[in-house]
Amino acid sequence: MTKQACGVACLVAAIGSWTAARADDAGAGSCAVEIARAPDDARAAIARWVAEEPRCGAPLTVRVVATTDGLYVLAQDADGRQFERVVPDADAAGVLVASWAARVDDRAPAGAPVAAPMAAPGVAAAGPGESVDGGPAGPAGIDVWRRRWVEVAAVAREYDAVGATVTGRYELSRGGRWSVGLAGAVAMLSAPLMGPTGMTERVSLEEASAALQGAWTLRLAPWRVRAELDLGIAGTRIDVWSASAQVHAAVEIGRPVGGRWGVFARGESLTRARQLGETLKYATDFTNDTHWLGIVAGVATSL
Repeated sequence: MTKQACGVACLVAAIGSWTAARADDAGAGSCAVEIARAPDDARAAIARWVAEEPRCGAPLTVRVVATTDGLYVLAQDADGRQFERVVPDADAAGVLVASWAARVDDRAPAGAPVAAPMAAPGVAAAGPGESVDGGPAGPAGIDVWRRRWVEVAAVAREYDAVGATVTGRYELSRGGRWSVGLAGAVAMLSAPLMGPTGMTERVSLEEASAALQGAWTLRLAPWRVRAELDLGIAGTRIDVWSASAQVHAAVEIGRPVGGRWGVFARGESLTRARQLGETLKYATDFTNDTHWLGIVAGVATSL
């Protein structure tokens, strides 16, 4: 290529870049960001930084909640994707939301590579416990129930059974609101039992279980709603241990209360039988005595 041709090409490229920049500038301040909830200083900072952002992507709905670790920022775009982070102050929240708002929603042709937009320095856009567009996963302080967590709770079940339980969850895979993982629990209960003399007396009951679990989680900051269904094995001991197959279904609501801690309440159904086929059959039969309805309430912490 001659020097003259190279000069012409460079000039055309410069004009094209200048024209694109002017077009971007013309759209400045037009980003559709709805601040559904935020402290006053964070709301003002977000509005200021978004107004100065020249690039605009899909509309965002943003919620900001003050926590002991800083400001918890949660945003959801028109496609249902969620982004969340904990930032130290209002200005950092503004920079972060502006970076999310700049996620230009141009649909590239199928198979074409799409470069991930640059997030604010030191604050990458991330979904609940997941990385977004290759960015780093959010810190554990964002979500008490991220990947691995333990719960300590009180239990009340049908037939006047009460006690305490320690449960654990480990997510193996997550896709959107769906996840698959492992669940384990141990419990100490007190329940009425009819003795040999025909008199009813309270006895101590120990339980342990392990299962493969599927779950669906909805986040409405700061609340979290989760539905669980798992299949596994359970052991129960009054005098000696006995094993059974178990189907466990539950609906839970919880929220963080600061740091790595959260509180929750869960309604659950347990179905147990010695044979797996019987367990699956009885799971939807509420006329038998092989399952128990119960309420669990307590605290959770991430690991």
